[in-house]
Amino acid sequence: MNNYLKLEFKIQSIIIILLPLLMIFSRFMLEFCLLIVSASFIFEIIKNKKYTIFNNHFTFFFLGFYFLLLLSFFFSQEKFNILSILLYFRFGLYVMAIFYFLNEEKNLIKYFLNTIVILFLVLFFDSLVQYFFGQNLIGLKNIEASRITSFFGDEQVLGGYITRLFPFLLLLKNMSDEDSKNKKYLVYFAIFVSPVLIFLSGERVAMVLFFLMITYYLVFFVRSKKFRFIYFYVFLTIIGIGTLLYSSSSYYDRFINQTFQSLTNKTYGQNVHFLPEEYENNTFYFLSAQHQNFVYTAINVFKKNKLLGTGPKSYRYICWNKDYGLNDLSCNTHPHNYYLQLLIETGLLGVLFLLLCYFYIIYRSFINFIKLLKNQYFSMSEVIILGFYFTQLWPLMQHGSFFNNWNSIILFLPMAFLLFFKEKKLIS
Repeated sequence: MNNYLKLEFKIQSIIIILLPLLMIFSRFMLEFCLLIVSASFIFEIIKNKKYTIFNNHFTFFFLGFYFLLLLSFFFSQEKFNILSILLYFRFGLYVMAIFYFLNEEKNLIKYFLNTIVILFLVLFFDSLVQYFFGQNLIGLKNIEASRITSFFGDEQVLGGYITRLFPFLLLLKNMSDEDSKNKKYLVYFAIFVSPVLIFLSGERVAMVLFFLMITYYLVFFVRSKKFRFIYFYVFLTIIGIGTLLYSSSSYYDRFINQTFQSLTNKTYGQNVHFLPEEYENNTFYFLSAQHQNFVYTAINVFKKNKLLGTGPKSYRYICWNKDYGLNDLSCNTHPHNYYLQLLIETGLLGVLFLLLCYFYIIYRSFINFIKLLKNQYFSMSEVIILGFYFTQLWPLMQHGSFFNNWNSIILFLPMAFLLFFKEKKLIS
C-alpha cells in the first residue's frame, strides 16, 4: 500500500490495474478508461516533449497498417463504418500509453499482474458455483450445460479470456523472486486452475490454443529453474482434462464428438446446407462446413479485389453479393479467421502485414531457440509474450473479428509489455 501511495500517476495506474476487470464487466468503460489514459499520455508527452518515445518499430509498423486501412476504406464501396476505421489508430495509442505509464511507475506492472491472479481465482470459484448450482454468485445462469460463462453472462468468452491472459501469470511467475510464499502459492494455483476454467467454458478453440501455447513454452522452459514445474503441470493437466472428459457426457460430446463430426461428416446437423451440392464432395472440412463456406467466399472476393480488398469491416455487406457468396449461409459479421478476413477486406497488402507479424514471431522464436541450444541467455519475458502471439495469430484456427474492439484491445495489450521489457534492456 505504501508503494502505491508513492505512485505519481495514481488515476492512470488505477485504470491500467483495473483493465482485466473492465474486460469482464464493461466494454464501454474499458474503452472509455483507455481513452482517459491515452489523453493523459498525450498531455505528458507534449508537456515534457518526450516525442522520441514514438521512435520504435511498433509505431512505424502500426502507422503503416493504419494508413493501409484508410486507403482500403477510401477505395471500397461500403462506407458504413467510417468512424470506426478513422479511429482505429487508438489501439496503437493504447499500446504506447500503457507502455509509457509502465515505464514511469516502477511497481505498476506487478500491481497489474497481481490483479490478474485475483481475477483468475475469483473466476474459478464463481465458475464452480455456476457449474454445480446452475447460476453464479450474482445470479447469472449458464445457457448450456457444457458452456460455463461466469461473470460474462450471455457472452461465451470465458475460455478465450483465460487463454489470452494466461501468459501474464507466467510473466508474474518470472518476475516473482522476492515475493512471499503465500503469493507464490496463489500464482501457482491460478496457473493450475486455468485449464479447468477453459474446460468448463466449453470453448474448443480456447482449449486448442491453450495446449498449443503450452507446447510452445515447453520448448523454451527446459533450462529454466522457475518453470520446471511446467512439465509436471502439463502431465497433470492432460490427466485432469482426460478425467473430466471421461466423467462428463455433455463435455465429451462438446469437445470430442461435435469436433470430429464438424470436421468430417457432411450430414452432421451443423454442416447440413452450408455448402451447395457442387461443393459437397469434401471428406474433410476446414473446421466445419460453415467455415469451408467462408473459405470459398473469401476466394471469390479475392479474385476480384486482390490488392486492397473490399474495405475494413465490409464482409458483413459484400457476402450478400451473389458474385461472392455461395448462398445465404455465406454471410456473417466476419469470416472467423484473421487471415481470411484481411485477405477479403484489405487484400494482399493487408494480409501481408499480418504475415510479416507472424514471420517476425517465428524469426524471434528461432533466434531464442538457437540461444537455447547454445546455452546462451535469452529473455524469458519475450518468450512468454511471443508464445501469446504465436498462438493467437495461428493461421489454421477460428478467430474472432480482427476489428472487434474488445478483441483488438486484448490482442494489442501484450505489445505494451513487450515494449516495456525491451526498454528495460531485458530483451536483446
